[in-house]
Order: sequence, then structure tokens, then C-alpha cells
Amino acid sequence: MINSFKGEHRWLSNFWPTYVQFDGELYPSVENAYVAAKFDKERTVQMLLDTGSQELVEGNVWHDNFWGNCTCSKCPEPGENHLGKLLMKIRSEL
Repeated sequence: MINSFKGEHRWLSNFWPTYVQFDGELYPSVENAYVAAKFDKERTVQMLLDTGSQELVEGNVWHDNFWGNCTCSKCPEPGENHLGKLLMKIRSEL
């Protein structure tokens, strides 16, 4: 049985780097195409614009201080909040 898509079986993973064409776009992996397939651009744009000029912070408690800001007691320093910053940049360019 192959019970993990790691090492010699990594190529079975959705994250394996291989180009996938979907809906007229070329994606660098099956996972990227899968996420794009779930995305409703028109709805997601109107929703992002509806946040106005509010600061967007990806708050979490699972210690993700790169993409967000962990608020647990073990993480006293604020996170880098790259996801929030990216969303605010996209919003400002719409």
C-alpha cells in the first residue's frame, strides 16, 4: 500500500509541479487549478470591495505568523499578515 504521497511517490500529490490547463488558463499544479475552479471571480471581487478601506488581518490561533497573525498566548509578536496585505493590495488596484 502507498499511504503517503511523499518521497518517491510525491508525484501522486495534487501539489506536484506539472502544468494543468483549465478554463483557458495554465496552472502550475493540479492544486492550483482545483482552487481556481472553486473561485467565483465576480462575487469575490464585489465582496472584497465591500470591505472598503478596512485593514484586513488573517487572525488565527495555529501559529501562522507569515500569512496571518496568531493571537494565541505563545505568540506575543504580531504576525507578518502577508495574506491580509496581499488582499488589501489587490483591493486597492480594483
